[in-house]
Amino acid sequence: MNNSLITAVKSIFQDDKRHALANNMGETPLRVDQSLDAIIPIVLVALQRKDKSQLQNILTKAETTFAIQDSQVPSTDFAHSTAAPHELLDDITANNSAYISDSLHNYLGIDGENVQTLFAAALPAIFSALTKGGQHWDVDYVKGLLDSNQDDFVAQVPADLTPVLIDTHGDAGFHNSMPPATPADAIVDPTHTSPPQHSITEQAPLHTSESVKKTTKNKGIWWLLILVFIVALWVVFGKGCNGNSTTDARTDTLSVR
Repeated sequence: MNNSLITAVKSIFQDDKRHALANNMGETPLRVDQSLDAIIPIVLVALQRKDKSQLQNILTKAETTFAIQDSQVPSTDFAHSTAAPHELLDDITANNSAYISDSLHNYLGIDGENVQTLFAAALPAIFSALTKGGQHWDVDYVKGLLDSNQDDFVAQVPADLTPVLIDTHGDAGFHNSMPPATPADAIVDPTHTSPPQHSITEQAPLHTSESVKKTTKNKGIWWLLILVFIVALWVVFGKGCNGNSTTDARTDTLSVR
């Protein structure tokens, strides 16, 4: 859903102004629209995150800077006539304008100098919408307007450009949006990985047909040896017993006679 304040800023860029900007930069009007869709909410978020004292200084400088032109009609060549808009942009972005310009250059695919031109054209339109056409520069009014639209401003920033959102005190917003660094001891060098370690477990013996046959064969040999041993005992002791009984019988017979 479009924010009314952002819509008010965009409405200042009439077709003739957008075409003039596009011709000046060597871009298409569509590319200008896409660029403004990213630039306007980024600047508004940066302004909203200023405290009242910082915002007052920015409003004073903006009022002085844009007093020489009609704030309702953004200039197409103002960026090339003075460095004032660039200085104001540095104040708004806490000296991160170069980083923001590079990010927009990569995201939009337009020349870095053209990004600066678009910023210079967008700033007077933004302050015109915030101050009722340059007639109401009261810091309390502007601060209240920015705070009441904070969530809508952030929602309008393209997702790929959220890291460029600037916090009140320097670039804390940028750092907070970046992923935390991975601790050095948690980094694994892919060129020095150890082979996977597998726990060694003792395998249970497999009862194959060969092992069963071998076991059966061994058991058969032992039974045969036991049988032979029993027979041998019978031969030795059995004959001994029979021999003695025969001798005794013969002795008894002779005695009777």
